[in-house]
Amino acid sequence: MPRQARLDSPGLLHHVINRGNDGRKIFPNRADYVVFRDAFAELIKEGGFTCYAWALMPTHFHLLVETGPRPLSELMNRLSTRYAGYFNRQYKRSGRLFQNRYKSIVSDPQAFFKELVAYIHLIPLKEKAVDSLNALETYPWSGHRALLGLEKVSWQSVEAVWDALGGHGANGPNNYAAYLAERKNSQQDLSGGGLVRSATGLGVVSRVKAGEGSYDSRVLGGQAFVERVLPKEGVVRVKAADPALAARLIKSIESYFGLPEKSLSRRGKSTRIGAEARSLASYLLAERCGLRKIDVADLFGITQPAVTHLYRRGSAKTKEVEEISRSLGIP
Repeated sequence: MPRQARLDSPGLLHHVINRGNDGRKIFPNRADYVVFRDAFAELIKEGGFTCYAWALMPTHFHLLVETGPRPLSELMNRLSTRYAGYFNRQYKRSGRLFQNRYKSIVSDPQAFFKELVAYIHLIPLKEKAVDSLNALETYPWSGHRALLGLEKVSWQSVEAVWDALGGHGANGPNNYAAYLAERKNSQQDLSGGGLVRSATGLGVVSRVKAGEGSYDSRVLGGQAFVERVLPKEGVVRVKAADPALAARLIKSIESYFGLPEKSLSRRGKSTRIGAEARSLASYLLAERCGLRKIDVADLFGITQPAVTHLYRRGSAKTKEVEEISRSLGIP
């Protein structure tokens, strides 16, 4: 499946994600976090970028960055090259450190700015690096402490976040803490991008009538925003969810992996091959058939977070995605 061109121009808000190759740790030790954070801070300042949120986890990282005069690719290529070089020298290894090229989701700040700030800073809690919202205050590898006013970070745009939440100064940290507590148990999955959003921010592409919605996995926003940031020739029109295509897709994946018919939708624990097949199915059902992740979860009898995990794994199976898509005649 060919790579899509990056979407970038001055002033766009990007949610940037990257992971270690084969799930490896990219920050095995405290010193590694420091090297990456300091390199990121230096490049943010040099390039005139704005950072609103960031979180570093042992195997991956999330950044919320607004571009300035220089393209995001310059920041990320320099950061990835510098850190990978350090890492390989430090641990006497060679080869690729990161799973793929970084993922960048251009996001509508009017609809998703606050949500993304909360989403990113809640990741250490969600992934059990800390066990409570109070304990999150002790996690040193994110922008959370700066937004609480517990430390000063010169390269993080703290006051802009406070303003978005109702005011800076003394009220800023309190407003941020209250918003994070509110979002802790009601977080949307904002890592995938590409969904056509309704005015409430919760609509999905499967509810849009044929020909009326724009879809692109590089964008998170409502229809007007999607169409504004996409080049005209890059807009992809999608129809409502296609159950017939989904059924054909599942059969094709079962055949590809040599599994019995209807085994993917059978409840219960999967074999290793079944889990591989489900990860590919989760990705293709969402990306090619217009199914919501909650619909895929119901189909497989698993939770929505489990589908999100499978979707991410499936997105890396480029060879299988291309082969099965080609066999079914879908783009």
